Amino acid sequence: MCGRRGRAYPVTALAVGAAAALGLAGCGANGDGADPDPADDSSPSAVSPGAGAPSTPTPAPEASPTGAAGEGGERVCGPGDLEVVLGRGDGAAGTVHRPLEFTNTGAGPCVMEGHPGVSYATGEDGDQVGAAAAREGGQGSAVTLRPGGTASAMVGFTRVADYDEDECDPTDTRGLRVYPPGGTEALFVEVEGRGCADPDVPGDQLTVTSVQEGGAS
Repeated sequence: MCGRRGRAYPVTALAVGAAAALGLAGCGANGDGADPDPADDSSPSAVSPGAGAPSTPTPAPEASPTGAAGEGGERVCGPGDLEVVLGRGDGAAGTVHRPLEFTNTGAGPCVMEGHPGVSYATGEDGDQVGAAAAREGGQGSAVTLRPGGTASAMVGFTRVADYDEDECDPTDTRGLRVYPPGGTEALFVEVEGRGCADPDVPGDQLTVTSVQEGGAS
């Protein structure tokens, strides 16, 4: 697990070795105004290359390096293939759910399967904040993204105001660090808010589902 303030990562081409990646899966939660505001009518946040049954903590992806072949020989989608945006969402019982949408901007098809790694960060090359998103649900089926195709995963954000301040250690965040499923390089999605820097807050301040075919916004 990362510390209270996490570690810094480079914005572009964040190459992480498989062993190191297991400890860098990210941290955070949604803010008082909530990180992603369910009432926010603004367009989805743009992404820049940078810096993953009961929920279980999301480790950094174990899998293939960017552009490597999957089990069936298909090329795994990496940051160089993808544009990522955070769509609009809705909230219930103190949790906001917003779709994280991956669009293939490359020249050829690529494959995505499983849960992305998602965590709060203080900036594109900033510190990780709090615990990584916990995985919800099963692995899901592989999704083949042709050029222009989109897949999405739902991210749940628990309001920081719902935590005890002493347990949470509320910290301003500038966005999400996102590892595509099977990747060891991250993208950064800009969205300002607050997260819990303490990785041991009760429950899951961030959750994420596996990717599904199509967009959700």
